[in-house]
Order: sequence, then structure tokens, then C-alpha cells
Amino acid sequence: MLNDDCRDLILKRLDTPSLVSLSRVSRAASALVPPYLARRVHVNGEGGEDAKRIQSFCTWVLSKRVADRTKVLSITHYPAFDWRHGYEMEPVPFYAGALADVLAMASSLQSITLELTAADVFFYEPRIISSLSALSSLILVSASEAALNAVSSLQQLRSFFLDRSRTQQHGETKLLRKLG
Repeated sequence: MLNDDCRDLILKRLDTPSLVSLSRVSRAASALVPPYLARRVHVNGEGGEDAKRIQSFCTWVLSKRVADRTKVLSITHYPAFDWRHGYEMEPVPFYAGALADVLAMASSLQSITLELTAADVFFYEPRIISSLSALSSLILVSASEAALNAVSSLQQLRSFFLDRSRTQQHGETKLLRKLG
């Protein structure tokens, strides 16, 4: 049996597929791995599966109690669209409450990237803004004006990047501010 420091050094260096494989070896390994899997997370998908994946991630983080280990989080949510009737099928992201719960416990979170509809969770779940008071970096991709208004109170950010290329006509990317 390795001491905690040695185990920590080894697990920190494993990539995600290796950590997942290790978690399947035994119950003991399965109990050790979740905090290391939660450190750097990117959740996305295609079609209507995005919201379900985001909800599943939030449920997993909350059930394993590893939100405080998350340092970097990136979420992409492509809205499900009803082409016959011409509107989004999920106008309010149903995972917003669960994401607010995760972020409220994510005391080590340094950077978050929200892309497309995920950027609108600020508007639908006001608890999220208060959960990001220690955040140093925020990246919004294709955010709505409502999302931009919601994040205007985050004064502690060292880095704020806005990419409006998917929402602007000519595809330009704007860096609003980058503070030293």
C-alpha cells in the first residue's frame, strides 16, 4: 500500500482514460479516482444529448462529493431545435439548478468556459453568479446579451474572453478585456 503522498503524485499524472481504467480495477481504486477525474472537465455532446450529459455530470459530481476538486470546467450545450416549427425545444436549460449546486461547492474552481446555450445559465439560475465570486477566468462563447449582463458583476476576474463568432454576422472574435 502506498502512502497518501505517493498515491497522489501518481494519480495526478494519469490521463482520463487511465483513471477510468484504474477505477474499474477494484472498489478501493474506484473510491480513490473520482477526485482526480473531476479536476479538469469538458462536458459536451451533439443534438439533444448535451443537456442530459451536463445533468449527468452534475449528478455524478454531487454524488461523489468532488465538486471542491474541480479546477477547470468547460461546458458546451447545443440547443435542441425544432426545425419544423422554428424554435428551440429547451428554452430553459433544465440542468441549471444542478450546475448551480455544483458551482456552489466548487471552491477550487479557477476557470470556466460556457459555450452556446450553456452561457445562458446565468440568466436562468441567479445562484450561479454568486458561486463564481472567486473565479479568476471566464470564457463565454456565443453568449447572449442577457448572459453578458448577468456576468457584469464579476469584478474579480483576471481574464474574461468573449467569442461572439457564432452569433455575429461576420464571425469576428472580440477580446473584451484581459486584465494583468
